[in-house]
Amino acid sequence: MTTAKDVIAYMEQRLPEASEFKLCKLAYYAQAWNVVWSGHELFDDRIEAWRHGPVPAECWRQRTRAYGPKPQALSPAERNVVDAVLDHYGRLSAPELWTLSHMERPWREARGDLPDTANSEAEITVRAMRRFYTQLSSKGRDTPKKPAQEGSTPSPSVLELADREAKRWSGTLERLAHR
Repeated sequence: MTTAKDVIAYMEQRLPEASEFKLCKLAYYAQAWNVVWSGHELFDDRIEAWRHGPVPAECWRQRTRAYGPKPQALSPAERNVVDAVLDHYGRLSAPELWTLSHMERPWREARGDLPDTANSEAEITVRAMRRFYTQLSSKGRDTPKKPAQEGSTPSPSVLELADREAKRWSGTLERLAHR
């Protein structure tokens, strides 16, 4: 399975100037949106609600740039998800991502009554991410755009059938259009 370090390594190729802090936040958002869009995790690393925001903890502990992650480990579909997240959140600075993640329910719920400045290793669950970001998306908020799924383009036979039916009903549709 893809690891958070692999995801961060891929992000680093697209955003070479990004700090590890920013990359960790972006990995969190990639995980959250992949869960919303596909129903499964992008990586199985635990995300913790640290005082600086959500962090794939093992990545930070091992310092992502020092341990040879494999950006090529991501499938084309996984790269599409990461690209969508980078297109949406990548323009934000690390402090802006910090502020955004601190305002969102998954981080706040995981921390409970802890002050924002307190250390924590509480897990931000996949369930909490799925619930919050699905609600965010369904309310029409400014969110990343879901990438097209591979195979979502109709096959030639389906397109041919659609053309045949359009021709078959063209007279009826024309009459209805002029009523």
